[in-house]
Amino acid sequence: MAHYTEFGYYRDEYEGSIEKEADFKKCRRIAESYIDQYTLNRITVPEAVPGLKDCACEMTEAVFDVCYRDDGQVKKSETTDGYSVTYVTEVSDGIDRTELLGQKMYRICRRYLLNTGLLSRSLKC
Repeated sequence: MAHYTEFGYYRDEYEGSIEKEADFKKCRRIAESYIDQYTLNRITVPEAVPGLKDCACEMTEAVFDVCYRDDGQVKKSETTDGYSVTYVTEVSDGIDRTELLGQKMYRICRRYLLNTGLLSRSLKC
């Protein structure tokens, strides 16, 4: 299977923040599964889809941020002397990490791929 983006592009062009290629690949696999779900597996030539590389990069980074970075927590502030750390809380009452990730992924995918027709729910017969 051809991937929608590669670590070299992510690091050099997109200038992402995931440092290890192994972490990138693990998160990319999850991000690509979301893209395939939202596009109903209609991407046959990834190079021909405008914005797909950046979409995959941003979605990969979102997976990393929600699931792996600081155990899914993003630091809001940190005090060194008394060692106090405050984390950003994105989760509302009743929303778990999986649901939060799904919402983020769809918003990202929609921003990049809405005008391509790939997110249309209509099936051609």
